Amino acid sequence: MEFAINFQNLDQFDCFNVDLKEMCLTKQNSAMNERQNTYLKDLVAQLSENFSELKVSRIYFGSEFCDKLIPDLKAVMKAYNFAQKYNIAFTLLTALVPDSGLDKLKILFDYLNNEAHGAEIVVNDFGVLSVLHREYKKLVPVAGRLLGKMTNDPRIKDKITILKKVPLELGTLKFIRNSAFSVPAFQQFLNNNGVNRGEFDTVYQGIDYDIEDRLTFSIHMPYNYITSGRYCFIGALQQPDIHRFAINAPCQEECVRYVVKLCKEAMEDEIYNRGKVVVNKMSKDIELKNYVLSDKISRIVITPFIPY
Repeated sequence: MEFAINFQNLDQFDCFNVDLKEMCLTKQNSAMNERQNTYLKDLVAQLSENFSELKVSRIYFGSEFCDKLIPDLKAVMKAYNFAQKYNIAFTLLTALVPDSGLDKLKILFDYLNNEAHGAEIVVNDFGVLSVLHREYKKLVPVAGRLLGKMTNDPRIKDKITILKKVPLELGTLKFIRNSAFSVPAFQQFLNNNGVNRGEFDTVYQGIDYDIEDRLTFSIHMPYNYITSGRYCFIGALQQPDIHRFAINAPCQEECVRYVVKLCKEAMEDEIYNRGKVVVNKMSKDIELKNYVLSDKISRIVITPFIPY
């Protein structure tokens, strides 16, 4: 099993340790980091029950959810050099982007294509995938979580007990465990565009791994993607009315500094909004072995800080 660590900005690299058991987030001291550190330690303890060694062999860098947070070339160079220093592989995360975002990404792709042969690019936009396939043959595209559509709503937890009583032959449980990756035509499309890996969340209902051997998969922990859009909730809070709901409103990167916890009495899940994305912490009821011991899963991606 390959273990990867997912950082969204260079400051988070201060917490890096090749051994996940030794990684500590409280170097960036705050109450939120204390909580996130607890989440990380709990996850590492669970993983240790299934794996004897938890050594990081790959770094993910960037944002999956916001085109305003595309790192500049200098940041990507520093992140890639950091990976080189520890002799570990490098993956760049990319979001759904407009044309202006694609232009920014091409600058990064040019650098990685020349300097980092075999570097991975996680794509969540079909336009980005097309450009990679046509123009950047030395980079390896990976289908991101936003492309592998499936039921990500944590409220499904309340329905599982009922659904488990439905006769298996009706296929209801299998249906909600399926993803876009289960569709043969989509698998073929990805293969035709040079994609051999996809990415999953640790969703509560479980994942149907009855998928042809065209793809291998990574699974993200401990935060699951729920939904995202082009509107930034946190950024809008201090905008004048004229900009409050504008998708091109000025960005001050408020999501880097602030996290909104979404609360509802009837739900036990911890749900967070950070910028344009809503995520939930992986349910404590999940048995990790049901997710990580499948021969379809070859990589676990750990995001220590709540993603944005």
